[in-house]
Amino acid sequence: MVRSSYYKPEGNPVNVSQLPKQLMPLAFPTVNNNLVSTRVNRNLALGTALVIDLGAITLSSFATSTTVVLFIGFATLLGGTILRCWTAVASLSFRDFGLLALLLLSHAAMLTISNRFVTLVIVTTWISYTTYLVGLHWIHRCTVSPLPREQAAILIQQWHPTLILYSISPFILLLSCLLTGSTHLFFAGTLLMLAYQTVSTAFTERMTVRMLLRPFNSFLSYNIPDHHIAGAQLSAAGGYSKRLIVLLGSMSVGAAWSYGFAESNGFPIALPAVFFLAFPVLVFCPLGLEAGKLFAKRLDGNNWREFIRDLRVSIDPHVRGSLFLGRVAQDGMPVLYPMGILNEHMHILGSTGSNKSSKGLMPLIEQIIEFGFISVICLDLKGDRLELMACMMRAIREINRRLGLDKILSLFSTDSQDGSQIFNPLESPVFRSLSLDERVSLIVTATNLIYGEDYGTAHFDAKNIRQMRALLYLVPEARSFRELYDAFTGLCSNPATRTHFSRDKHDDSPHLEETLYRLASIDAMQVTQADDVSDVAKAAAINIETFLKEPSYLYMRLASAASAKTPPTIARLLLYLLIETARRTPQRIPVVVVIDEFQQLLSPSIKGLLQQARSLGIGIVMANQSIQDLRSMKTNLIPTLERNVRIRQWFDCGEDDREYIIKAVGERVEHVKQLSADSNGTRVTTAEVLLPRLSVNELNELSDNPMQSVVHIKRGQGYARFSGTPFVMESDYHITRDEYRKYQDTEWPEGEARLLKNGDLTARTPQGAGSKPVFTNEEDADDGAVLDETLSGLFGKFTEGEIRPWLESDDDQTEAARADDDHTEVDHEE
Repeated sequence: MVRSSYYKPEGNPVNVSQLPKQLMPLAFPTVNNNLVSTRVNRNLALGTALVIDLGAITLSSFATSTTVVLFIGFATLLGGTILRCWTAVASLSFRDFGLLALLLLSHAAMLTISNRFVTLVIVTTWISYTTYLVGLHWIHRCTVSPLPREQAAILIQQWHPTLILYSISPFILLLSCLLTGSTHLFFAGTLLMLAYQTVSTAFTERMTVRMLLRPFNSFLSYNIPDHHIAGAQLSAAGGYSKRLIVLLGSMSVGAAWSYGFAESNGFPIALPAVFFLAFPVLVFCPLGLEAGKLFAKRLDGNNWREFIRDLRVSIDPHVRGSLFLGRVAQDGMPVLYPMGILNEHMHILGSTGSNKSSKGLMPLIEQIIEFGFISVICLDLKGDRLELMACMMRAIREINRRLGLDKILSLFSTDSQDGSQIFNPLESPVFRSLSLDERVSLIVTATNLIYGEDYGTAHFDAKNIRQMRALLYLVPEARSFRELYDAFTGLCSNPATRTHFSRDKHDDSPHLEETLYRLASIDAMQVTQADDVSDVAKAAAINIETFLKEPSYLYMRLASAASAKTPPTIARLLLYLLIETARRTPQRIPVVVVIDEFQQLLSPSIKGLLQQARSLGIGIVMANQSIQDLRSMKTNLIPTLERNVRIRQWFDCGEDDREYIIKAVGERVEHVKQLSADSNGTRVTTAEVLLPRLSVNELNELSDNPMQSVVHIKRGQGYARFSGTPFVMESDYHITRDEYRKYQDTEWPEGEARLLKNGDLTARTPQGAGSKPVFTNEEDADDGAVLDETLSGLFGKFTEGEIRPWLESDDDQTEAARADDDHTEVDHEE
């Protein structure tokens, strides 16, 4: 026996039993992915009405009772439509059976009561009720989300009295018939009223036949399976079964009355399919056309922000505290991802041009910022266009306007042409509070001077650690990487210390020196309180603690054509400083870090960073092109992401991504028809087979569809309960095309006093400081003796085990270093 998990619905694996008990206060229209089946069901319903109509006319010439008409009507109703829509039969409710009983009573009354006016009252009641339900369904269908729920309620309240007036108009004509004693007046008055409504509306509104038929088509085809989908609009007129019973029941009542009317008056032109169907469509056509202006309204750049604001004021806390990602492609269920679990990280994948930024990162960033209590840091390691910066600025302006704040976006760039705010990691309060070991660990880890845990790589790790520890021990008061670099070059050049700090390319320190040189070349990272820069620039310096204490926003343009290694190093420095600061801040606000081109941060140390960030409540949104970009010869980050990433989204699927998705999506039971032939003829058999829930063909089509993506939520919460199974999601652009072009054309701010450019730092960092020896290329015997004595004592302690032996002398290297009188300058190659 196949387990029940293999029978999950196709397209939407939502676990309904785990959803919140209250109804989601959203009302998106259900998606109809089977248009052929919908047309068949609609045409069968109309065909049923036509058969009833023709049966009434045909039998009026020779039958003596309306029993035959009723038989034809109900036989056609049951055999032609409801049996075709067997799901509707299965969903019949107690009220539906009550409505069927009422229909039978109506027919019984028409058969037993000979008074034509009583019969006309019954027929008029059914016409009015059908008209009311068609109109009620239509005005609710036209006011679905993304129209704000408050605005929708106001419109429905305004339209409802008019709908009631249109619905009871047959009773006004009925009153005229009772006063005049003529039933012909009912037909004549109704036809005149319908003609007036149609002609007057045609002169005032742009009207087509298709627009007139929209309410009726929607009434017959909306949500035929009667699926109760969280966040999807149910028909206000009731389920599909009820709508069929009301519409086709009124046809049968009309047919029975038409037969009797034609038999006594010789007037068999009262066609139910014409009269009783035309009335609900035409009688309220002004209201139908007015509501129809909202019919095709969908979530796009023109109303996206209104919809998000509607979410933020929702009475449902699960909706109010969630990010809107899109809608399930299968049935239109909105995908709401709880903000509270974003600290378990999100991974977005997609090649260039796949809308990874425009439909993935940008709407996500704007929603997070507009919560108003979350700090956002964006590390843009591509930086060719500034649309991410532009969307952050727009969101900040919105919360400033809405909450009366004066927040600004902090800016940092590695581009020599851009101005940057001061960001000096070595002068941050957290870094100054660290011990020597902690400072060494932070710098060598963030600068990727840790190569791995294997025997060979661990050997070079130890060398880098020893070099950095010696440097920080000798220059503890260094306040910038330029000071560290100057100190390092001095140590390498001084005869008393170059035994332990060598520049030789075969020795310990080339990677360390190159890293310090690259970081020292960014002026905005070297400014200290002693430098001669404006007080405005110093006051606007980027302080990591601020992001954990109050909502703050930072955009870092980490792209440089001159060096591909500097931007990732700066990004890792900021991330590790953020981690250390969070450890020392007991009461902190949520922080989300968005990293575009995340694969550039690939290093052995990044694994621990993701784990630590998750435990400290820091959410990281990573974006890169393919999952295989996170695997190199030395580092494989994919298993780490599997353990630490809770949601992943693909905007297109390469070969490796397809294999991953097909494996993760699982299998489901499908019924496959098999045709076989033998001497007895051909046979068609049906067999159950296990097939992937998504095939390669479907994933290829998805990659070519700019509106769709694959989403995998491993463990859900709130309304995001999708059984850990990937599914296809549709999403729209959150801004218009013109707005997006403006975002792309945004230029880096200039002329602000808080921004410094390379070259604006007038006071160069001094070489050496304090009581430590000044490291120069001159051989000063006294200073050299003092320094050599200091290092010798330090090395002795390392050897005795009092301090961790991070620096060891090498006799061969010592002799070679002493023999090298002319030490050449290091060749700085990127």
